[in-house]
Amino acid sequence: MKRTFGLAAISPQLGGIAGGMLHQNSIQNLNSLYCCSMGMGFFRFCWGCVKRAFAGWFKRVEGLVSSVSLLIGVGLLFWHPPASIEKAVSSVPNILFLGLFPAIILIRLIQAPYWLLRDERAARAAIEKLRQPALRLVLPEPPVIQSISLKGTTSESLSGKRQTVVTGWKMDVVALHCTNDGETAARGCRARLLEMIRTTPEGDSALRIVGTLEIPWSKEDPEGSLSIDIAPAQQQRIWIGGVRFGGQTWLFRDRKRLPIEYQQLLGEAGTYRLLIQLDGDNIPPQQIQLEIVAGSAPEPVGGGIIHGSAEVRVLARGAPRIEE
Repeated sequence: MKRTFGLAAISPQLGGIAGGMLHQNSIQNLNSLYCCSMGMGFFRFCWGCVKRAFAGWFKRVEGLVSSVSLLIGVGLLFWHPPASIEKAVSSVPNILFLGLFPAIILIRLIQAPYWLLRDERAARAAIEKLRQPALRLVLPEPPVIQSISLKGTTSESLSGKRQTVVTGWKMDVVALHCTNDGETAARGCRARLLEMIRTTPEGDSALRIVGTLEIPWSKEDPEGSLSIDIAPAQQQRIWIGGVRFGGQTWLFRDRKRLPIEYQQLLGEAGTYRLLIQLDGDNIPPQQIQLEIVAGSAPEPVGGGIIHGSAEVRVLARGAPRIEE
């Protein structure tokens, strides 16, 4: 059974009146709090303008007036004018201070609201910049990653026995670490190979790419990972290529999906300079230039997997592009 308490138990009319009075008091309290907060905000704004107007200028004007007073005192040591003129000259520092200091403060009080608004906008812009995605490209440590690729076949005899023959190779993999140091996710990130130059042992250079070629974010599924999203504090890898045991270096792309003129990139053993650009839907572009020296490693003593080797270093970086 529902029971009522308070004024509502005595009289429903009294209970309604009391409820209305409480509601009206709550509204009045909220209005008073709002007006108080607005008044405090206006007071803080005025106090900030006053502090900005006076900041450091009293000592500056005082120093200027002191210098003028010193010059007048030194001058009066050698010049003895009539008493009326000496009195007028001696009062110049006081007149200068009383005229110059209020004028400066008045001008700065007029300019103070603009300065406060400018500082507030700059602080907000700095905070928003920290919240934006910020991608950082670095080489891994060590600069190359060793990877083993295993393939093979399994055969079965008529009696049911199975035999597996494994073939494999070990290669140095060239990759870049990409870390999002911002507070929001980077959307639609793409890595593009803009330029690739091969240098022969004789010192000749040859341009091997004249267009744009996208580099994958996964070497297991290169064609399906040409664009990714990178969450805050997340690290991803841009997989560039792997060095086989003969020194041949190939991009991590399905060669059948590439134009015919790019199906042998990077190529045979040698020195390569790569220009890579990283961009996305909500990030500014940045570029990095790498040098890759690819070759074959010595054959292992006593057997083992023969593998190629690579040396990688960063030549230059820039945003939005590398300046010549």
